[in-house]
Amino acid sequence: MPSTGWPHQLLKDLLPFWGEQPPLQKWTKREVFANLPFSNGELESAWVDMILFECDSYSLRPRAKTVLVLWEDILNAATAEAIPLDTNFSLNAIWRPLVEHTSIKELPWEFYSALLKRVAPAEGELARKTEDDMNLDSKLSGMMLETPC
Repeated sequence: MPSTGWPHQLLKDLLPFWGEQPPLQKWTKREVFANLPFSNGELESAWVDMILFECDSYSLRPRAKTVLVLWEDILNAATAEAIPLDTNFSLNAIWRPLVEHTSIKELPWEFYSALLKRVAPAEGELARKTEDDMNLDSKLSGMMLETPC
C-alpha cells in the first residue's frame, strides 16, 4: 500500500540549506530514505523536484535564489559555448565554462548535476554523462571546491 502525504515537507524540515552551517548530524541520501515513511520512488521524486543533493555525506537543499543564479549561469555558459540545451549534451561541456564564470563560490558538482536532472525531462534526458565525464568528475569537482561542501 503506498504511503500517504508528501515527503517534500519532511525533507524540507530535515535537510539544511547548502552553504550554511552544517548540522551536527550528517544524513546521507541513503539514511534519509531509510528513515522516512515513504517509498523510495516517492522520496526520489521529491529529491529531484526539490533539487536536493548529497555532498561530503551531507544531504542538502539549495535556496531558491541560489537555484536561480545557478540556472542563469548555466544558460550563460551554454550560450558562450554555443551548446544548445534542447539536444543531448555532456555535463562537462557546460561545467568547464561554468566553473570559470559562476558567481557561486565553491559550486559543488552535485548541486549542478541535481539542477540539470531537475530541468531535463525524465524520458530521454538532455544532459548525460559521457565516459569522459565520469573519468573527469573528481578532477573537475575539485576546481571550485576549496573546502568540502
